[in-house]
Amino acid sequence: MSVVPHAKPEPPLARRSTARSPGVPCKAWFPTLLGIGLALLAFGFAFHREIAEITDIWSKSKTYNFGWIVMPTAAFLLWTRRHVITRSLPRASLWGPALAVAASALWLAGDILAIAEVRHFALAAALLCLTLAVCGAGRFRQLLPCLLLVPFIVPTGQFLLLPLRHLAIEIVAGYSALVGLDFTRDGFTFFVDQNRYVIVDDCAGLSYLIVGAMLGVTFGALSVLPLWRVVTFAVLGAVLGVVANAARIVAIVSYDYLSHTQMELAAHHPFEILSWVLLLVLLLALHAHAGRKSEPQVELHESTSAAPSATAARNLAVPLTCALILVSGPLLTSNPGAAGTPAPAAPSFPEVVGRWALDKNAAAPWHPRVRGGLAQSLAVYSDVEGGKVSLFLVRAERREQKFSDYKINFMGSASLDDTWIPARRTSERLCAKNTCYEVVHETYVREKHEDVRRVYWLYRVGRETAGSLFLLRLRRALADLRGETASAEMVALMTQAPNPQSLVLDPEEVVAFLLRL
Repeated sequence: MSVVPHAKPEPPLARRSTARSPGVPCKAWFPTLLGIGLALLAFGFAFHREIAEITDIWSKSKTYNFGWIVMPTAAFLLWTRRHVITRSLPRASLWGPALAVAASALWLAGDILAIAEVRHFALAAALLCLTLAVCGAGRFRQLLPCLLLVPFIVPTGQFLLLPLRHLAIEIVAGYSALVGLDFTRDGFTFFVDQNRYVIVDDCAGLSYLIVGAMLGVTFGALSVLPLWRVVTFAVLGAVLGVVANAARIVAIVSYDYLSHTQMELAAHHPFEILSWVLLLVLLLALHAHAGRKSEPQVELHESTSAAPSATAARNLAVPLTCALILVSGPLLTSNPGAAGTPAPAAPSFPEVVGRWALDKNAAAPWHPRVRGGLAQSLAVYSDVEGGKVSLFLVRAERREQKFSDYKINFMGSASLDDTWIPARRTSERLCAKNTCYEVVHETYVREKHEDVRRVYWLYRVGRETAGSLFLLRLRRALADLRGETASAEMVALMTQAPNPQSLVLDPEEVVAFLLRL
């Protein structure tokens, strides 16, 4: 018979260090989950207009198609940190309702100025305020690297298109100088050898920049990095997005040069796929490098000294208070009768503008595309020499109707075979009868032709004119605050010629058309 030696008992401290912390009973989460559910229902009802606008842009704009995966990605990142959420019952924070006041004010500012982008950012801020109210400040700080994805639901960044187009041109110019290609440029049009290229908005790389930043946040959060390093990842992702877009453009130019041909626009799709693959590979390499240097995160433990009944009441009341503050703006300023506003009367066009006469029998060579239910009209004018110009008018009668590059596209044409590309946009000051006006002038070129279109336009609110969308929105907001009509219109004049030297209008003629004198 063998004697088994008595095992030495494990120290109590060691047993406690490896024991699993007790979970929170499911019923203790009921007030918190009830508050979240009621708040989300209120959000869906109050912000239905913003949600519909955002998802419509996601569906129709190639630049923002990625928006559909933002919230699922954020949910996945939160799932990877579920231990932070479920280790104990959350204690609601009053910082949520406090910051909700600022988010509500931001929404009101966007509504008054009729800037949908501001209202969309207010919606993203509202979601963050509600999360702060539910989770508490300590947990919110730990979850913030994942929550940085929420602002990416907003279709934004149009102000970056112009500098990104300039940057793309400069990159191609630098590459051409480096390898010895014959390069010349005119605005956003450049020539390499005998091939003509135009850097349009879709070539600017805005989608690459935004998606790169979003993936940078995602990989940074997956690496469990501190907040400042996640933000650094986002910046690096945006830079790598610009690099991937530049590589796509350079590859297209190089292929055309080496093959002594020029591809159709539809043939650029494989290069686009390769550029997205390049961006993903670069970000994965960055993620792998950061994973080796990631530091363990210090978990913050919140005090749970309050009585369970008091905590439950707080966890229900605070989110509901936060939601009430956030939805008060949309609910109080909604105008249910706006949808029933009768359609405006068709605008009248002058019969004669200088040497030009209204030609009611002429076929319109120009068909701009308009979204959003805005009223539109088009007239064609002719002169004795056979020249033709088109005058286009878009009206926004209600305050919630607005103008934007997304809603109004001047590249429409009479035939699907026509492909017009924007080559230059400038803001010009045109004067007539001792009065000057800010006018936007955009030049379009026809693919594989010498044809040129010039489009001049401005905005009007009553008798006042505006040369920019911001000034238009400001004047509409002031008119609305004064109780005056906030209706506005965009007036655009188009000339089309077989070459850049033909059919150039005088400034006084342009102003006369735009003011419909």
